[in-house]
Amino acid sequence: MKQSPHAVFKHLSHQIEEIASMYFSSKKQISETNIYSFSSGEPDAFSPYHLLISRVERAFDQLDNVEKDFINNDFFDESYPFWWANIYPKCTYYRYKRKAMTHFLEAYEN
Repeated sequence: MKQSPHAVFKHLSHQIEEIASMYFSSKKQISETNIYSFSSGEPDAFSPYHLLISRVERAFDQLDNVEKDFINNDFFDESYPFWWANIYPKCTYYRYKRKAMTHFLEAYEN
């Protein structure tokens, strides 16, 4: 059964919201670990937290500037709701957002 375009869009958004949540949780975990750690200060680059952060940042680096704006403003820095309203018409916003989400998830999976 084929999903509606709206359902696919919501699914893509939900996936990236989960990735962003894991990203920020990983950042917090690393920060807390560093505070309470008596280690030499060298980060454990193979920890699941570092690996997830690296994976997100690598995916982000593969996007063009417009896609980076969409992913960052809509999922990672949500302090400016409707940031796009003075820049894009609503239909263009959703079209660019779908493209950005698709490219981000493809890059994240690779």
